[in-house]
Amino acid sequence: MTSLLQIILMLSLPAAARGHASCTTNEMTTSDKYMSTSIRIGHACGYDGGTGTTKVVITFPQFDDWAITSIRGGMMWNWNYSYTTRNIESLGYTSHGSAVSTTVDTITFIADKPMTDELYADFPIKFKLADTSGSFPLSVGDKLYIPTMQHCTNNTFRDWANETDTEGAYMPYITVVDDDSDDDGDDDDTSSERKSAAAVLMGACALALSTVVLMTLVWLVLAVQDLKLQIGTVPTADLNNKL
Repeated sequence: MTSLLQIILMLSLPAAARGHASCTTNEMTTSDKYMSTSIRIGHACGYDGGTGTTKVVITFPQFDDWAITSIRGGMMWNWNYSYTTRNIESLGYTSHGSAVSTTVDTITFIADKPMTDELYADFPIKFKLADTSGSFPLSVGDKLYIPTMQHCTNNTFRDWANETDTEGAYMPYITVVDDDSDDDGDDDDTSSERKSAAAVLMGACALALSTVVLMTLVWLVLAVQDLKLQIGTVPTADLNNKL
C-alpha cells in the first residue's frame, strides 16, 4: 500500500508543482514607456523540495532596431547584485544630449544563503521601452518576454526560457494592453492620486464626526451625573418647597 501511494505521488507531483517564473506586474500600455515590475520565483528548482535557490539571472531581450534602456535592478535584503552590458551604439540612442553606447544585458541576483523551497522572492527591475525617436516600440497585444534562469544547490537549475506549454513559454512576460486613460488626459497615476486623496479626506471627515459624537456623549454623561449630585445635596424640605 505504501509503495503504491508513493508511486501515485511521484506521478502527480510534476503536474502539481510545475510552476513558472512570472512578472508581478504583467501589463503595460503604449503610453507607459517606463516599467517597474518584479520577477517572482515561487519555489526551488526541484520537485522534491530538497534544493535551494542560489542565483537568478534575468536577461533582457535584444531587438534589431531598438533596445531596452535605463535598466535597473532593485535592492534586496540578503541578495547581492551584478550585471553585464552590451553595445547599442549603432542604434543611435541619446540621453540628455549624450550618446548612449551600452545597455544592461543581464542582471544577476546572488543569494547570501540558499532560498529554500518553502520561500518565494520578487526580484525588482525597472526599464524603459522606446525607440530612438522616443516612440513606444510595441503594439497592443504584443508580449515582451524576459528570459530568466534560476540556479539552485546540487548543480540544479530551471531555464524558464526553454520550458514551454501550449500557450508559449513559462518565462516571465509583460503584455501590452489598451491605454484606458481618461479623455481629459489624466494618466493612471494622477487618477490614483486623486482617488487616494479623496479616500484620505473622507477618512478625516469620518474621524472628525466620530470625535464630535463621542465628545457630545461624554458631555451628556457628565451633565447627568452633575444633575444627580445637585439633587442629592438639596435638603428634603427645600426640595418640597421648590416643588
